[in-house]
Amino acid sequence: MIPDIAPPAPPPALWPHLLWIVPITLFLSRYPVMFALFAYCGFGTCTDGDESPDIPAVLQFLAATIVLVGLPVYLLPWADNRKLRVGVAVAAGIVVAVGGFLLALAIHW
Repeated sequence: MIPDIAPPAPPPALWPHLLWIVPITLFLSRYPVMFALFAYCGFGTCTDGDESPDIPAVLQFLAATIVLVGLPVYLLPWADNRKLRVGVAVAAGIVVAVGGFLLALAIHW
């Protein structure tokens, strides 16, 4: 008689964790975007022309935003393909950093 062997249970899906990780990272990414805006415009408006923008600081804050948004998306193994996770993490970070900066700049202008 052959024993009844059950197939192994599939691993739990991890992509639903993105539903709470992504909003938290979006909430936290507003701080480096805000600092990038202050490095670009200062505390006044961008049209004052009193001081030149600190471009290296702006790029550093936007790079921090890319890492802040992309790292949790990459570290959570929601897909088996590591290259896919890296691509999505970098793309999400760039979209949030550049889009958030341009939106903040348009509002601040």
